[in-house]
Amino acid sequence: MSKWTKFFKDQTLNYYYGFKYLAYSESLNSKIIKKLRLNETYDPNRFYLLDLYPTRGTMSLSLNQMLLPIRHVLMDNHNKYQDLLQSLKEAYCRGDSMVVSRKDPFSWESYLELIDDEQVISPRIEKESKSVNKSLLVHANLSNDAGYGLLVQWLGCCARRNWLQKYGNVRMLIWVTASTASHLLTEIGSSKRRRNALNMEAFTNSTLVAISESSRKVIGEDIFSKYAPLVFDDKLVCHSVSHDSDLALIDIQPSNNIVTAEQTAAQIVDLDVWEYVVKQLFIQPRLTMEYNIPMLAAGAGDFILPRLSARTRNKSTVDLTPNDMLEIVKLFSLWPFKPDIKLEFVEEEF
Repeated sequence: MSKWTKFFKDQTLNYYYGFKYLAYSESLNSKIIKKLRLNETYDPNRFYLLDLYPTRGTMSLSLNQMLLPIRHVLMDNHNKYQDLLQSLKEAYCRGDSMVVSRKDPFSWESYLELIDDEQVISPRIEKESKSVNKSLLVHANLSNDAGYGLLVQWLGCCARRNWLQKYGNVRMLIWVTASTASHLLTEIGSSKRRRNALNMEAFTNSTLVAISESSRKVIGEDIFSKYAPLVFDDKLVCHSVSHDSDLALIDIQPSNNIVTAEQTAAQIVDLDVWEYVVKQLFIQPRLTMEYNIPMLAAGAGDFILPRLSARTRNKSTVDLTPNDMLEIVKLFSLWPFKPDIKLEFVEEEF
């Protein structure tokens, strides 16, 4: 038994706060990290690793050992996890490269304090670059009940370039439930496709990296075949007795896939309009645009449908690509009598 296997085995945890996480497995962690090819982007001692809700730190340790960040912040506001993470930091003893923060990862104030006020990490701003930001990597566990909603907010930040994404294309490795992975990665044409899957495709390049055995049935063969994720034993998933063993890792790389190299999203589409149109069209996801576009507002069909390409007009909402949706959004924006969506549309989630 290795030192770290014994370290995690000797620590007891009787409460999970609704999270699921991998038991420590040096070989599996190594396979996952190598599959991600992180060493091709992040040079040792030249980037920061921000770990949000790292639970016991079983994957966090491997990321630190294999990538050697300048500073690795383990941010969690759950008392029992904080104590375990502090023990990990003390046992690891790699100088001040590992920092345990008791801030709340859900709060935006936590990041302002961490970066602007305390300067614990200092990522570079790389807004002009089309590639992934090489100075900051995010690793997070959002497998609890609130995780899906928070991840959807983070996806909105990928489009709007705020929160951590103000630094430019910050890559995020996110542990989620199988149902969350399925919702966000559903393919074009699937009857299960919803607006967050379209937004995921429009504003990120995302892949399914690894799943537990029981997750395969939930995710479905189409998604499994497309991404060919690593599959690990359900026995490696730590969770409370009231939860299942489904767990998946998604690699999210922000990228504006609806713009050309010379444009930004803000230059060609009002994201408030995008959000409004996408939400409205997915109310009836299986209807074609002939029926759905008139539902955007009174008179919308009269203006938009004659100007819409026949290819897009005959599609149902679940069949729309991000660029099909962009065509509709741009026409809606040009409509002289479009409603004031700021009055009619209350933002719930991106």
